[in-house]
Amino acid sequence: MTRKWTLLSFGLLIALGLSPSTSHGADTVAMAITGLTGTLQIQQHIPCSQTLNQTTDVTAGMITLTPAEGVDVPGGKLFALTRASLAFAPFSLSGTCHLFSRTRAYSALNVDLARAVSFVAAPAGGGVYSVTIPKDDFLIFEAAIVNNDPENGYKHPSEDVTGTIDLTNGTVQMHVVLATLVHFDLGISSEDDPGTLTADLTC
Repeated sequence: MTRKWTLLSFGLLIALGLSPSTSHGADTVAMAITGLTGTLQIQQHIPCSQTLNQTTDVTAGMITLTPAEGVDVPGGKLFALTRASLAFAPFSLSGTCHLFSRTRAYSALNVDLARAVSFVAAPAGGGVYSVTIPKDDFLIFEAAIVNNDPENGYKHPSEDVTGTIDLTNGTVQMHVVLATLVHFDLGISSEDDPGTLTADLTC
């Protein structure tokens, strides 16, 4: 894990509902964490009631939390997640159903936080704080190359984002689940099948 400390701008203080006069010491710095590791679990339903499963690794990633030590508020500590960027290793999903065959080859998959989100982390003991961010507050931009074609769009998670912030050891864990819907053409008919992308991250 690499921790980079940078000065918190006046604009970020305002975004957190603070003023420079109410911010002290560590409250005036942000914590940028690189070297994220983790996995992406892909589950995708396809015709003939089949489910494809695939796991790929995080190849690069970073997040920025502001302020680094949080701000004491009723119920815990207030943070803002101001940046998150992830890249995943290429993977492909293939399935066959009667005369139908389909492969979705992801040569690139990148996910970025689309806007900053603030949250209150509840104390869990030993310097660890439990995080729950409502799914409707968490917006990401997903950019993928699938079968050599771009697939881009904004998405909310299908579940609340959960995780922990360990201020004693300087580590962060996050769990994010996104819903997917893939269109399959079957000749005389077609259907849309659901799936999920589940990212488990640590640093």
